[in-house]
Amino acid sequence: MPYKSDAQRRWAHTPTGIRALGGPKKVAEWDATSKGMRLPNRVKRRAEGGRLKMTPQEQYLYQHHLNNLNGPGKVINPDGSMSTVLRDTFEVDGRHYNIPSVWEGKILDGEAAAERAEKAGWDNWPSYDTQEEADKRYMEMHSLMDDDVRKMEQEKASGGRAVGYARHFASGGKWTDPK
Repeated sequence: MPYKSDAQRRWAHTPTGIRALGGPKKVAEWDATSKGMRLPNRVKRRAEGGRLKMTPQEQYLYQHHLNNLNGPGKVINPDGSMSTVLRDTFEVDGRHYNIPSVWEGKILDGEAAAERAEKAGWDNWPSYDTQEEADKRYMEMHSLMDDDVRKMEQEKASGGRAVGYARHFASGGKWTDPK
């Protein structure tokens, strides 16, 4: 899969990005498919005219991220970075599911993460026909998650109250800010 932006390429080379993509070999694959491309610095967000329409299952995964980010479920990694999802993929009946491996402040191994995802219901998690589709879509979603984490870190560093980025889904899939 080629990168969508230079910001995404930079993220892929961080410890969190390397883990999320499945290791250095996968990052090298992304690098190879993007070689020679002129990438924008970053992809436009929804508010800037960009679009990332999420299925209800993608919204469920994104909400898992927000719940961990705003609650005790996040993990602070040894390098100081924060993880709220650390996506794992799991194949069930020929479908490739994007599931979180971060649960209740812990990083679970693949089997334990799959057990938690199954307990929540496979139909709640985003699934795709191929591993490549699952990887591509997660990379698109990750840019939103990364922005949320960055905003939280900036607000904490400036002594501000971390609010406003904690979007949640109202009926009809519309975004609202919690009051």
